[in-house]
This record gives sequence, structure tokens and C-alpha cells, in this order.
Amino acid sequence: MKNITNSNRWRLGLLALGCAAGPLLPQPLSAEVSDADFKALRELVQQLNDQVQALRQTNQLVQQQHVQDVQQLQELQAKLAETQQTAAEK
Repeated sequence: MKNITNSNRWRLGLLALGCAAGPLLPQPLSAEVSDADFKALRELVQQLNDQVQALRQTNQLVQQQHVQDVQQLQELQAKLAETQQTAAEK
């Protein structure tokens, strides 16, 4: 009988603790956004989107230039090796 009473006390204590802690939990907030603020935010998002697009295009051009540079470097290395071999033969 003592175990049942202790168990009930624990349950009652936890229930009381939960009720007491309820107001301490974050409460849902509601906010109103004005049309002007929403429009300003939408314009800012559009500007950021445009900047991201421009950066993507720039990045693509840089990558293409890098591929061309690597190809040119390989061609120059091959010509250098050929020139060195010709010079060594003479």
C-alpha cells in the first residue's frame, strides 16, 4: 500500500510541476506585417535572387575559362617537351 501511495504522490507532484511550468514555455506569437514591409521584403528577395543568378553565370564563365586554361597549359607543356627533346637531340 505504501508503494501505491508513493507512486501517486510522484504522479501528483509531476502533474503539479507540469502545470506550474506551463506558463514558462514559449507562447505562440502572432505578428502583423504591413503591405509596405511585405513589398520591401519581396523586392529585397528579388534583388538577392538576381544577384545569385549573376553569380551563377559568372561562376559558369570562370569554370569554362578554367577548362580552356588547363587545355592550353597541357598544349604548352607538350610543345615544351617536344622542344626540349629536339634540343637534346642536337
